[in-house]
Amino acid sequence: MVFKRFEVLVLAPIILLTLIFRIPSFFEPAWYGDEMIRLVVAKEWFGGATLYSEIFDNSPPLLYLIFGLAPDLFWLKFLAFIWAATAAIVFYLLAKKFAKNFKLGKIYPVLAVAIFILLTSTPIFEGNIATAEIFILAPVISAMFLVWEENFGSKPFLPILAGILASAATMVRIQALTDLAAVAVFLIFFKNFKSVFGVFGGFFLVWVAIFLIFFSTGNWPSFASSVFLGNFDYVNYANQLFFPLGLLILKVFLTIFVLAILFQFKNFFTKFEIFIIIWLTLSFLGVSIGGRGFPHYLLQITPAVSLLIATIVRKRVLDFAKIFVFLIIFVSFFSLGQFYLPKTFSYYRNFLTNFARDDDYKNWFGERVVQSETIANYILSKTSAEDK
Repeated sequence: MVFKRFEVLVLAPIILLTLIFRIPSFFEPAWYGDEMIRLVVAKEWFGGATLYSEIFDNSPPLLYLIFGLAPDLFWLKFLAFIWAATAAIVFYLLAKKFAKNFKLGKIYPVLAVAIFILLTSTPIFEGNIATAEIFILAPVISAMFLVWEENFGSKPFLPILAGILASAATMVRIQALTDLAAVAVFLIFFKNFKSVFGVFGGFFLVWVAIFLIFFSTGNWPSFASSVFLGNFDYVNYANQLFFPLGLLILKVFLTIFVLAILFQFKNFFTKFEIFIIIWLTLSFLGVSIGGRGFPHYLLQITPAVSLLIATIVRKRVLDFAKIFVFLIIFVSFFSLGQFYLPKTFSYYRNFLTNFARDDDYKNWFGERVVQSETIANYILSKTSAEDK
């Protein structure tokens, strides 16, 4: 059985803890622009408008499909809770697999998932916002879970399924390509080349299918321009160094350098430790691709970081040298990122103390929130849904 009594006793608190941390997000005002833009794009798309031409944004299509499931901001936040809880459950199962295979004890997956929920469902990394990073976690972690299945290399459909899951994540946020790369690099490290082809086969299967859908509607030029060229401009803006994308190229070379050193000294690490370092290194590359200091970018690294911290706590000082290497990699990339942490405690204090005082509560999110809401209500009172 996948779930024994102990697991059931853990899974219920996983869902409950995720819910508790996210309850304040259900009642947030419309303060974060990207949430509202994507809700509008999704609503228009579901209403018959042609995505990327009649209604425009530059994120991949699966993100708008997810947003289209939510009729308003409250249900979008609830959808983010469902996604976050699902990601936490799959992450627990992945950590449990590591605990069993590497004798880390029953407490290891509990500790790892507690850290994961803290990082993904609180404002520490803006987990309270329904960002694309929240929605890539479940498919990415699921792909990693499949990689550690005992018969992964012997059953071709498992690598293909892992590739499909990783591809689905890139259909939400392109930067999830680095998580796909983490899967491929890990398999290459251990000479599982056949599975690498299966993973990339599953990945391209999804993208080819999406391309054919847009090609059949005659909308593929707009799709390609928005998703690929639009993201190129976005990434290039903060990554110019001597020439376009120069800084990003430097980041890629630094990442390759770290992986090359790891490969050279891989005999000093266990397979599990190598997996964490590869995933952490490449997910940090994904975080840094945008070149901007938005805290929610860091959500992409939370699975690897949670495993890292839980591993350090469980192993204590027994493998100090290895832990030191982990920390050097972690601190180096974190310092390069130059990210900041939002005021998490202030967020919850505002909810508990100011929620009954509507304007005070909303003004915490920004001084123009109430003003914008007043203007929006006025426009709604003077117009109808048919007005354009």
